[in-house]
Amino acid sequence: MTEDELRKYLANNYGTYGQNNMFGPSYYDQFRNASAGLKALNESDVDKALKDKYASAFKSQQASSAIGGGLAAINGITSILSTRNSLAETNDTGWYDDQVNQLYDVGRTNYDSFDQLASDYTRLGNTPQITYDDIRGKTTGQKILGVGSSTLSGAMSGWQVGGVYGAIAGAAIGLGAGIDGWISGDNEAHNKLNISKNNAANANDVATINLGAGNERLSDYKFRSSVPVAKADGGSIRRRQSMAEFADAVLKNQRSSDRTHSAGFIRRKAEGGTMVRLKLK
Repeated sequence: MTEDELRKYLANNYGTYGQNNMFGPSYYDQFRNASAGLKALNESDVDKALKDKYASAFKSQQASSAIGGGLAAINGITSILSTRNSLAETNDTGWYDDQVNQLYDVGRTNYDSFDQLASDYTRLGNTPQITYDDIRGKTTGQKILGVGSSTLSGAMSGWQVGGVYGAIAGAAIGLGAGIDGWISGDNEAHNKLNISKNNAANANDVATINLGAGNERLSDYKFRSSVPVAKADGGSIRRRQSMAEFADAVLKNQRSSDRTHSAGFIRRKAEGGTMVRLKLK
């Protein structure tokens, strides 16, 4: 068999797969075509030199198809993962975290006046606010487009690799990855929202405690500062009354009262003795 006869013979066996595909044969089809040509070559009656020449070309095509299919699959997976990760991303909330951290510091100042203290109390009403949409950062329309893009990337890559069946498999993978990214991003946004609100509430509680402590420190400072001035002016020094002292004073006043409330009569000193008057109901 001459080389021209061999070419005609191989043409009847080569190019069997993928010829009717809209976008041409896939890499899998090309690999199968090369394999079919190699099989026909091995069954032909040609000299070894001519057979080795065409066998090398067919094997080279097999390798090229396998590499091309692998690269197409990798590119498709990379594109799908990129879209999936984009759908799962949430917005940066560093601006909110900074405001919460500032709230934690409220009340830690060594106040010199009650005006300063009152000014910081007003900051409690400015607790940082954040919403789910602030964190998620994607509308429903954007999520749908992302899932569609992931599905299309999978279908196109699958078509290149394995034709119709490859396109179906790729589309399914792309669709699943897109939906997974959508759900993951939504869950992440909800979790971050709960954490952010808890942090703000904790910061508000800490600030309230700090302000209470600051008020105590300022009151003590004002009292200590007033002692030297009172002594220098010869005035009396009044200190804050303890709870025990307050209770003792109330009981003492009750014991020294001229009127016995429970008995309903009044005892009063009068000229020549003591006058007692019974008050009837």
